[in-house]
Amino acid sequence: MVASEIRKLADESQQAAQKINGIIPEIKGAIDSTVKATEDSRKTVAAGVKIAQETAGAFMGVREACNLVFASNQQIYFNVKLSSRPSRFSK
Repeated sequence: MVASEIRKLADESQQAAQKINGIIPEIKGAIDSTVKATEDSRKTVAAGVKIAQETAGAFMGVREACNLVFASNQQIYFNVKLSSRPSRFSK
């Protein structure tokens, strides 16, 4: 009786081991897929960060150009205002 119980437990253990061996490749495949998706996401985020930095640099350039245009316009305004005043020598 004990021998048959031991044999039954051994058979059940073998079946369980086979099931586990069947599941392991599935788990490995899922892990590999997760690793690849994570790496792809990391690359996408890195590309997005680079684009954001480049965009910020472009906006800084636009801001500097606007500041130069504003300063030039102010200078033109003051020159026009100054030249439109009657000169004390023009009489």
